[in-house]
Amino acid sequence: MTNLDCIFACVMSGKYLSYLPPFVFLLSLSVVLLAKDHLKKVAGYWSMNMVLLLSTPYLHSIMKCDMLWVVKTYMMYLLFAIPLLVMAPFLYKLYLFKFHKIERFTAMEGYLRKVSGSDKSRMYIIEMALPKAFTLGRDVFITAGLLELMSERELKAVIAHEAFHIKQNRFPMIYAFRLLTFIPFQFERLADSYAEKIAGKESLIRARNKISRFYSIS
Repeated sequence: MTNLDCIFACVMSGKYLSYLPPFVFLLSLSVVLLAKDHLKKVAGYWSMNMVLLLSTPYLHSIMKCDMLWVVKTYMMYLLFAIPLLVMAPFLYKLYLFKFHKIERFTAMEGYLRKVSGSDKSRMYIIEMALPKAFTLGRDVFITAGLLELMSERELKAVIAHEAFHIKQNRFPMIYAFRLLTFIPFQFERLADSYAEKIAGKESLIRARNKISRFYSIS
């Protein structure tokens, strides 16, 4: 009996409760693969991961085969990794405000709130020459270098890209799943697609090309 056969046999020994997680997982996977709406894909991905994580203790309780050590090791990893990954965005935000000069960027906050659907989102400018943009929770950070590099339309494309990340962050721990269940997901591709619909494909391409040229020259 292979390792996978061993785990499968243990799962199936748990009677009817064992059939629910695989069913929900496959249903969520079908949403990821077939849904046209980007946020529905994210929701499907979130559900898949939650099923895996919540099923782990149950799997541990019913396993009696030689592969039990694998589940035990994975549970120990989860107990260590989950608190760190939950705290990481908050700690990084504290680090940014402590060690970098940061100012509110109210000029574009209205646009960010409109395209993200979040009335409490805020924008910040970091005094840094490197062109960067990223999202922490519902807040977007861009660098002074990015602001200097972009035209208004290109900047709106970047903000629209980050706005999609705000939308996806409504699902708890959505980014952490890749380090917990190791299931990949194309967040950036979906964010680009959303930005193209909001700000236009041309603006997004120009923005990406400017950033790529900057780093290639540097």
